[in-house]
Amino acid sequence: MMQQVWRVSYTGRIAGVLGALISTGVFIVLGWSGAYVAGGDGPDAFISALVLIGAGLLCGSAAVYCCLQSVRPCIMLTDDSVIVRNPYKTQHISLAGVARVSAGYDGICITMRDGSQIVAWAVQKSNLARWLGRRTRADAVVDRLMDAATAAHGNGGVAETS
Repeated sequence: MMQQVWRVSYTGRIAGVLGALISTGVFIVLGWSGAYVAGGDGPDAFISALVLIGAGLLCGSAAVYCCLQSVRPCIMLTDDSVIVRNPYKTQHISLAGVARVSAGYDGICITMRDGSQIVAWAVQKSNLARWLGRRTRADAVVDRLMDAATAAHGNGGVAETS
């Protein structure tokens, strides 16, 4: 069984993990500060503690978001399907149903024969690369997915690539 996997670039993953670490550090500092302030007297200390703890929870949420955006997304190509794993959802796509694949700023857009579209966030093409007509990793992924879809269609071929 053949399987090929494309993930977010190393730079993107490192940036996401660093963002998560920074957010986690701020979360810890704000949480401790909130606990320290809560040890004070009066309603002002209580309100300050709630604000600090709330800000800390927001930073904790940002840490989870950074990890989801940078580590989880991937595109997996198997013999007969494409598995698109985005931060919040995983979709299994039959290669026989693929009509078109294109690369863009939002990711790899897979258009199905019924007209529905699925965007894979893992590999993206910058607008600058598009404007300059430069070939990127996203173009190579599109070519590979289209080759696999064409092979799955047999003699019928696939509608188009871009």
